[in-house]
Amino acid sequence: MERSTEEQVLGASPREGGLRDQTPTGVLLFLTLGLLLSLLALSISRGAYLRAVDQVTRSTEVKLTIAEARIAVDEARPDRAKEAFKRLHDLTADDARQQARADALRYDEANVRAVRIQLDVMRGDEDAALAVLEADARSKRNVEGMVLLFCTFFALAFAAAAYFVIQSGRQDMKRQNALLGSILDSIGDAVAAVDRDGKCVVVNAEFRRMFGVGFGQGQIGIDEAIRNGVRRVDGTPFDFGDGPFGRALRGEALDNLEVTLPSDGKERVHLSATSRPVRNERREVLAGVVVFRDVTRERNDLELLALQAAELQVQSLSDELTGLYNRRGFTVLSNQYARTAIRANRPFAILFCDLNGLKTINDTYGHEAGDDAIQRMAAVLKATFRESDIVARLGGDEYVALVDGADESSIATVLDRLRAEMDKDAKQHDTPYRLHSSTGAAFQPAGGKATIDELLTLADERMYSEKKTAKESRDGKAREEEKRAAALREAKLKEAQARLKHAQAVTRTAAHPPPSSARIPRPTPRAKA
Repeated sequence: MERSTEEQVLGASPREGGLRDQTPTGVLLFLTLGLLLSLLALSISRGAYLRAVDQVTRSTEVKLTIAEARIAVDEARPDRAKEAFKRLHDLTADDARQQARADALRYDEANVRAVRIQLDVMRGDEDAALAVLEADARSKRNVEGMVLLFCTFFALAFAAAAYFVIQSGRQDMKRQNALLGSILDSIGDAVAAVDRDGKCVVVNAEFRRMFGVGFGQGQIGIDEAIRNGVRRVDGTPFDFGDGPFGRALRGEALDNLEVTLPSDGKERVHLSATSRPVRNERREVLAGVVVFRDVTRERNDLELLALQAAELQVQSLSDELTGLYNRRGFTVLSNQYARTAIRANRPFAILFCDLNGLKTINDTYGHEAGDDAIQRMAAVLKATFRESDIVARLGGDEYVALVDGADESSIATVLDRLRAEMDKDAKQHDTPYRLHSSTGAAFQPAGGKATIDELLTLADERMYSEKKTAKESRDGKAREEEKRAAALREAKLKEAQARLKHAQAVTRTAAHPPPSSARIPRPTPRAKA
């Protein structure tokens, strides 16, 4: 079963990429077995030495017993001689039995050897008896020497084998650490590990590049980068215990902790730190591993996306032509305001405004003039209402405003400001048309529960009612003006006709004057009734 990251043991040095206390399990078992065998060989050698000492002691005792038996025979003291021979028999027989076991001899051969020694003593041939004993002692010493030589050879062979195994283990460890180092260097993120004392034991090439640690700076430069190389997002330094390495050594696992590198006046580099503790089989923390990933570009992209989203949000709530809120923006903001006003028992008003004659302006002067009229009307509304009011263009020639804190008594002041701003606009713009508007207002008193849609509908109805009345008034005035204009045209036409007749008469008279002698006719008298 594959071990987790926390349970994996690292290598041997910062350059090789690991902890220094790693030893292969097979090497440990081999060393333990060799130690036990060495202790066994030492025990055998010690037994051989003790047996040699015992043999010397026994030989001395045999010599003394032989001398005592010789004296008893010379003095014709059979009891003492018998006792001495019995003790000598026991000594030689026991020694012969031990020799027989060591030399794999039969027990009767041991008895024969003991009898030979006794006969040699009784014949007075002490040298022959001692020669037999010396031969036995030499045989024992030869066997024990062979055992000691074998144990020494085994110990030397074991030492050579242990040295070979250890060197082979070191070579394997170096190859594994070289492979681990290559793997770490191939990672695009910075990787570093520290032991329980906060000393670096593993770094990869990306860590050196990211933190500006050259290969010539050695361990001191790496440790300095680990302790003081990262900052909080606001630029303040970490205490080592509160940083990613210190928290990993406390056994904490961190994911995507945002830190920064010292900027030194340059663009700040943002890093994402992920740390894990490295534990042994007893779950004790041996080291801490931290992986740093450069997220500066991702952070900048996210900030750019946030700005673009904010711009899109503003654009989605704003009218592109006038800069006022559009219908969606007014709906969102006015509903939010209405909820707050209802909770606070605050009155407000909805003022619906329609730009009159926009179609005529578009048809007569073109759509550019129509767009200009729409923008001028938006500027008039911006100048009329306050920052706390919500002004929007619903589309086409329709505008609406939510007037904060307004009631029926105060809305007249707002309408006066609107007319004044429209008069000011007419003076500022030399155009063949003038802005005219129709308005309608709906009110939400303090404590009212009407919705924005209901107020909009009511204000729209009142605006169209006012617009209809104004149109009828304008139509009546137009008809009166048309009658006056028609009468004036008729009078001018008659006057022109009279002038034309007079001119024609003058022309005829000038062309055919009457004779001077002609008698002026007398008028015909009227008949009497």
